[in-house]
Amino acid sequence: MKNPLRIVGILVSVVSTVIGGAVVAQPATFSIVNSGSGLCLEPNGSGLGEPILQRPCNSARMTQRWVRSRATTTHDLIANRGTGMCLDVRNGVDADRTVIQRWTCDLHARSMRWRLSALVPNRFFKFISAVGSGSRCLDVAGGSLRPGARIQIYRCTASNTNTAQIWETQAITGAQIRRRRL
Repeated sequence: MKNPLRIVGILVSVVSTVIGGAVVAQPATFSIVNSGSGLCLEPNGSGLGEPILQRPCNSARMTQRWVRSRATTTHDLIANRGTGMCLDVRNGVDADRTVIQRWTCDLHARSMRWRLSALVPNRFFKFISAVGSGSRCLDVAGGSLRPGARIQIYRCTASNTNTAQIWETQAITGAQIRRRRL
């Protein structure tokens, strides 16, 4: 059996996505920012299964750096640059309030597949889980604006005004990465 981490590593190095025949540039490394709170996604702790929380943004923190890799023609894996682990719906449960955790990346796990639905192209998105019916979105629990709030899946709202489900991918530039190394 092929090593799934090696496969993800190869895929992560690809920084463009083909959509309808047109190549759309994707930032190689980015932070995921909730549009309501202005806070960034970050794993809590260092073990498998640790929940993903929202924290004050700091591009120098490796745990707030993410990359996308194509899992299927319609879905991506979202891997953390600091841990090498992916956003995962805990136990693959298709239910509101299911915790998002970090777990070892696996291209075959539906619980790790996300479809980014653009609200403002290349800027604001809904992250839609591939678990179950595909009607659950990445969501800040209770719509909290506070640091430390848990990230979960919840029924996608039809309205694009629910900021708990609207996310911005902000590119982390080479200059920001180099400053971290100094």
